[in-house]
Amino acid sequence: MLKLTVLAAFGLFTLSFGAVSLDHSDPIVPVLGESEGGEIERETFLAEEGLSLVYDEKKTSCAITSFDLVMVPKQNDAVLSKNPGGNYTAASRSLVQRAKTGDLYYFNSVMVKCTGDTEARSVGTLYFKIK
Repeated sequence: MLKLTVLAAFGLFTLSFGAVSLDHSDPIVPVLGESEGGEIERETFLAEEGLSLVYDEKKTSCAITSFDLVMVPKQNDAVLSKNPGGNYTAASRSLVQRAKTGDLYYFNSVMVKCTGDTEARSVGTLYFKIK
């Protein structure tokens, strides 16, 4: 709740506002480990437990609410795993464990919710090619 006290010609009065969205000019970047995407060693890719965020923690608190993990094997069709939260579900972990050189992984529709947000918002997509 935001309260604003105003001194006007006819006296003091207070205005109250409900939920206030944050200024979204500060970037919120999804990362896998320390990587924002690109080529990645298989061992490094396998070592991670899911996505995390890089943002100014002094200004707000944010959490990943969901993402879609899409595995595109070198010689097969794409496979999708919907993932609530930032950590892998069992299905997502299974896709990650199958990573081989040349496979592509997309973390699509990464959604976050920060203090003051009334609903989750997209912070983009990550792409990885397994070395």
